[in-house]
Amino acid sequence: GARVPLVRGAEPRQSAAGLGTAYKGDTCTSHGWAEGDGTWVKVTIQRTGVTGYVHSLLVAWGKEELSRTGA
Repeated sequence: GARVPLVRGAEPRQSAAGLGTAYKGDTCTSHGWAEGDGTWVKVTIQRTGVTGYVHSLLVAWGKEELSRTGA
């Protein structure tokens, strides 16, 4: 299925090691934009409780869930 890697850090990089996986349809809570160029969103996956950063180019958000991946 579609999945999006989550990474930790104030300045996450797409090459950073993932700490969890967000699947399409997962309920997430957006905490706003990460510092930097404004392309990383900090999210919490409600299913697992994992918090990390997701690159905004890789995801599209529904009201309260990950609606689809861009990859």
